Amino acid sequence: MLKLLDISHNRLRHLPSLDALSRLVALDVSGNQLDQLPPLQELRHLKLLCVLDNRLQTLSGISGLTGLEQLGCKGNPLREPPRRGPAQCDCCERNTSAVWCGSMSMPRAQS
Repeated sequence: MLKLLDISHNRLRHLPSLDALSRLVALDVSGNQLDQLPPLQELRHLKLLCVLDNRLQTLSGISGLTGLEQLGCKGNPLREPPRRGPAQCDCCERNTSAVWCGSMSMPRAQS
């Protein structure tokens, strides 16, 4: 069962539905050319989401991610920060930590 997915820096313009990956804990799609995110509410276990350096104007795809703990979204032309973001968020007004996706590594897979 896949828990970590790093598809950063692949020039992706869109993401297909990720509903089948419902056990994902960490998703990194940084450095692509995404202008929107698919709805991610089925990723109930997602704790870390990195969308740095894309073309996102909104983060509407993250609504419903109640377990999200860290969000990295710098480098996007966001029109507004997410309405209900996690405690650690580099694009929200309520920054509570200096640790973001750009400076941390993805969690290591356990064997």
